[in-house]
Amino acid sequence: MSREEAEKLISCEKCGFQNPTGAKFCLNCGKSLVISASVPSAGFDGLSLLHFTGSIYILISVLFNALYRASWIFLGLFLAVAVMGLCVGYGFYSWQKVTRRRLVKAVSAVTVGLGFGVTFVLFYLGLNVSGVVGPAWVIFVVTGWKLWADRKRLKDTP
Repeated sequence: MSREEAEKLISCEKCGFQNPTGAKFCLNCGKSLVISASVPSAGFDGLSLLHFTGSIYILISVLFNALYRASWIFLGLFLAVAVMGLCVGYGFYSWQKVTRRRLVKAVSAVTVGLGFGVTFVLFYLGLNVSGVVGPAWVIFVVTGWKLWADRKRLKDTP
């Protein structure tokens, strides 16, 4: 079998049997074959979007909020979280092409934890000064929940 022919086969989600392109049902077990349009990710668009959203929010906040720039430590942590979040967002977006998936998952967990920590601390500090600091920590709570909810799918994805 040539490489072109092997790429045209559709794998059954239930039994893993390689079916020809035109098949609507698995020739081995009879399960209906779902043919995805042209989505490159393995269904982790939500995680990707959450990481991108958190990163963009942090970068915008650093530009417009003086409290975020008040300490070099906070500024460094915020920029590190933003860069890691963008990298992890891309990693989840191109999940099928990524070879180091464990690294993506580990960096995602670190990004969520660190992002939650620094944004929550600055939110708390912002309550005691004039002006309210946006609750970006909510984005990281939701991202962490989504990462936890998808942990089995992340583990089972080839």
